[in-house]
Amino acid sequence: RYGFRLLGLAISLSGLVLMYAFFNRISTPAIAFFGALYYGASTMFLDFSDSLANQPIDDLLRFSILFLSISALRAEEKLKTRYTAFICALFFILALSSYDSVIFVFLWLVGLDYVQWLKDKGKQKKPVPIRKWALYCITPVLAFIIQQAQNLWYLGWTDLVLDLKGVFLYRVASGGGGGAWRHVTEVFTALNLATGISGWYSVPAIAAVVASFVYLRKHIFYRWPDMSFFVLLLVAGAAYSMVFARTSDLDYQGRQLTPALALLIGMGVVLFLRTAVSPRALFNRKGGFVRIIILSALFVSLVVLVSGQAKRTLDYVKDWPNHIVDQVSLNAYKGLNAMTDNDAVIFSVDTTSKKRYPQAAPTFEYYAGNMVLSFQSPEDMMRDMKSLKAASRAPFEAILFTPQFEIIEAMLPFSRGREVKMLGGWYALLIEADAAASP
Repeated sequence: RYGFRLLGLAISLSGLVLMYAFFNRISTPAIAFFGALYYGASTMFLDFSDSLANQPIDDLLRFSILFLSISALRAEEKLKTRYTAFICALFFILALSSYDSVIFVFLWLVGLDYVQWLKDKGKQKKPVPIRKWALYCITPVLAFIIQQAQNLWYLGWTDLVLDLKGVFLYRVASGGGGGAWRHVTEVFTALNLATGISGWYSVPAIAAVVASFVYLRKHIFYRWPDMSFFVLLLVAGAAYSMVFARTSDLDYQGRQLTPALALLIGMGVVLFLRTAVSPRALFNRKGGFVRIIILSALFVSLVVLVSGQAKRTLDYVKDWPNHIVDQVSLNAYKGLNAMTDNDAVIFSVDTTSKKRYPQAAPTFEYYAGNMVLSFQSPEDMMRDMKSLKAASRAPFEAILFTPQFEIIEAMLPFSRGREVKMLGGWYALLIEADAAASP
């Protein structure tokens, strides 16, 4: 397991290097450094850098595509087709590995082409690259079709449809209150995750940094990045939360907005430093007092944006090492694994959870040796247990795992007198295959 985590860390660091390279392509080494530092020192990066899940490879592929897309703009005409083919190949792999950044990458690629087409429109009459955009659209669709063909092979037609329906209703449907408006408000949920502070503070701070940059860059000679890059990254990063509103509050989804925020921080820090050390830019021209006010606002806004990340990072470092499983939990998970030698599903129920369907930690399933389904409500657990029993072609046993003994008491009639075990402060009860179908 540690070898895989080291591999994940190597992939994450490679992604961070590519982020720097991408920022350096569109700006300067200084902006790229501060932007990559902002992301690399944040818990959005640190907390998932050695993950065994898809986040490291997602970062690597996403920043590879961003870097290549900018390189393609500056390449000779005869090489652009090769760049497009390479980008599509990476996009295909990304879409196969995860859906998380598919919308981000698609909007970035199409938006970048469109902005470039607008810039070239007056110089040379080039048609809108519709065929190229269609290729970008077909690439993830092809990956999706291959995945569904695999699911059809494994699950059969009925379960395939149920799986697609469940994913659509869970990820895309508004649900949980708020209606269609939730598809907008969830962007701020992702922003809170990305910045570590409330949107009431981050949104004005971001607006102030953007306004300061637009005004002050005219007075400082420097190779500033085009603001269209920031806008594209912001729109692409916000799109996931607008489409998949139900899952935008997952801890790692703040990563969708971090490229835009990191670029903005890099631009803001370099702008402040170059303006602060240039008295002529501040005082020797008309409007110096206004520039001092704007520079002060820029400084305060940067402090606000960085403070959220800094606090989270300090807390993260204080709690180091963060990703080890404490011995009590480890023993509890192993105890669940030892409760039966048959196929089993662990139903974890905690009525104090803040989420209706909390996601079990990967280490939980790894050491427990069985699939874990987590619930806030015992009623949801009972309904899912019945559904699984009805749909299953083979019998399986159920293990109820909960800190609330009253839930155990309600299930005791179906345990055939089995002993209630105490594991890590939680109660565990084995319900045999045929009895579990009765609740």
